[in-house]
Amino acid sequence: MCVDRNLLVGVDIGGTKTRIMGRRGDTVLFDKTVITDEWRIRQMEADAAKLSAIAMDLCGGSAPAAVAVGAHGCDTDEQCRRFQALLSANLKTSVQVVNDAELMVPAAGFVEGIGVVAGTGSIAVARTAEGKMLAAGGWGWILGDEGSAAALVREAAKAIRRALDR
Repeated sequence: MCVDRNLLVGVDIGGTKTRIMGRRGDTVLFDKTVITDEWRIRQMEADAAKLSAIAMDLCGGSAPAAVAVGAHGCDTDEQCRRFQALLSANLKTSVQVVNDAELMVPAAGFVEGIGVVAGTGSIAVARTAEGKMLAAGGWGWILGDEGSAAALVREAAKAIRRALDR
């Protein structure tokens, strides 16, 4: 397998969709969005193999110089390291895996900060000065939907009822 030293790949695995982008310098070579449930079965080895196959197909068979992955569901350092090792072995290249909420900080132009997802499902993620992941939430939409439309309406209705009961 040929390594393209100028090809960088970024992957954002969300609960709903996965976006994979490949760049060579300032040129976007591919930018593909797929439904996460079409490839992810929540078995780490199988998921790493399938994602690697999708990425290699998009790369035209060449291995990228490096791959950065933000992965929904990688909520501990151990999960991130394990998925990273599997992807790196499959892709035969350098891979970095973090929780998908961690992508928000650099996407906003910051080096440090807290990535917060508040929607149908919620999580807050940050790193200590030593690089250890700190996470709160991430329990999925059934238990952690604090930022969803349904939760906001429910909390507003509760507040109105409390005010009327006084």
